[in-house]
Amino acid sequence: LYLRLNVDAVVAQLPSYYPLSTAEMEAYFRSLAAAVPGPLLLYNIPQTTHLSVPIDVVARLSELQNVVGFKDSEVADNRPERVAATLRGKDGFATFLGVAAQTTRALKLGFDGAVPSAANLSPQLWRDLYATARAKDWPRAEARQRDANAVSAIYQGTRSHGQSIAALKAGVAELGLCEPHMLPPLLAANEQERASIREQLAANRKTPTGQDPENTAEVQSTRSHLSVSQDPP
Repeated sequence: LYLRLNVDAVVAQLPSYYPLSTAEMEAYFRSLAAAVPGPLLLYNIPQTTHLSVPIDVVARLSELQNVVGFKDSEVADNRPERVAATLRGKDGFATFLGVAAQTTRALKLGFDGAVPSAANLSPQLWRDLYATARAKDWPRAEARQRDANAVSAIYQGTRSHGQSIAALKAGVAELGLCEPHMLPPLLAANEQERASIREQLAANRKTPTGQDPENTAEVQSTRSHLSVSQDPP
């Protein structure tokens, strides 16, 4: 359906009901790639699937014609370094980090990009981080990373993944980009939580570039149609 709507690619993670062996993971993605009539990105997120896709499996799957990229949200020592060492520079295959707090680290290693949920709240900040990293202005990129982490802390903190998405949607709703609703069984942020998020966003209203997130071109241009998925941050 999404490919018929002209999306660039679809993203798939492992099913999470049964524990899977490495061979089963690879077989699943191979069968999925064969069935998907378009570009496919693999997605590794052990925080929700409780399964970790081995990097060597991703490397083998990257040889399939329509497997065009990999988003890795696994938080583990040296995981970004190992991903970069194995997958960096593969022709027609892109690597993205799903751990927003490690974005600058990943870009230094040669990742193609990141998928930061906080960009829904501060698009200009994340664009600046990416641009400075591509320019190899690492001190400024690290400064932007710290500013971005402060935005993420508004809705993440000690919350669970589901609770953080509810808090994120509450924050994005304050910008008029979506409603704060959640699909069951996840619960929307209550009014007390929304008030707290509203206050924290107001305190962080001015970005490090001196622009109000409410008035950035990204917010204005996407206000009418942007929504936030219920993927974990």
